[in-house]
Amino acid sequence: MTEPKALYRLDLQIPDAPDEERLATLLAEHVPWGWEECLTDAGTELSIHCHSLEHLERVRQRMLAELPRAEALIEQTVDQNWALAWRTYFRPRLVAETFLVLPAWERTHQAAPGQIPLIIEPKMAFGTGHHQTTALCLEALARLWDEQELRPGSVFLDLGTGSGILGIACALLGMTGLGLDLDPVAVENAAENSALNGLNQRFGLAVGSVASLRPDSRFDLVLANILAEPLIAMAPELAAHTATRGRLVLSGLLREQEDSVAETYQKHGGRLDLVLRQGEWAAMVWTFEQPEPEKHSQSEAR
Repeated sequence: MTEPKALYRLDLQIPDAPDEERLATLLAEHVPWGWEECLTDAGTELSIHCHSLEHLERVRQRMLAELPRAEALIEQTVDQNWALAWRTYFRPRLVAETFLVLPAWERTHQAAPGQIPLIIEPKMAFGTGHHQTTALCLEALARLWDEQELRPGSVFLDLGTGSGILGIACALLGMTGLGLDLDPVAVENAAENSALNGLNQRFGLAVGSVASLRPDSRFDLVLANILAEPLIAMAPELAAHTATRGRLVLSGLLREQEDSVAETYQKHGGRLDLVLRQGEWAAMVWTFEQPEPEKHSQSEAR
């Protein structure tokens, strides 16, 4: 029998009422796989599980820097029921009447006509389709597909791929593309999910950021489900890598952040076509009309 893998838990006690927007942004940035939150008479209690003690220590330090009155303790536990815990709440979910997101243990679930089954093995990578930011991206993708703005053979980039769910959805529609993530664990999980869906030939994966792309690479569709601050910082690069009349889908935005993100992307030539909202989260669909880079013959390039 395989020995249970070590698992670490960070417990945070926050006595003051935190800035909910800032706290949500911090947690989404550093703990994208999820956390437990409980409101008590003493304040807010958070529990975060992770296999990497080093990463959890970084999260602890960042949270204490932002919340100086908080108390934080890391303890080691045994990862006995991690996979089983997912089964208590990860059920099949239909998104935008198009994508039927299935956990791997329910892969035999029969999809109705017109539904596209999308199999995900949940691990410590963001993206099961249950979080609003991921569901909004899938809804935007379904709309673009229904409106024939995207077609089989279109080329996509899934930036911050996480579990790979968005890139897999694109590939299941017949597109080809690349998923990038800074977290090697996420890329490993995305590769496993890609294989579960039989897509290894249409969905490439690599550890990296937008800076790792070739300067002349262009994509018909760019999906970036990250956070507002890094999306604002990456606006020049994301605009440059979106093909002429290509679509850029941005998610991971709180509603209060819509205006600042919109202002930034409009300055880089974007036209805002659609804003989708669920709860406190929003996603934006952009079109770019910038000309393609000029091509030169070999004689001209010398």
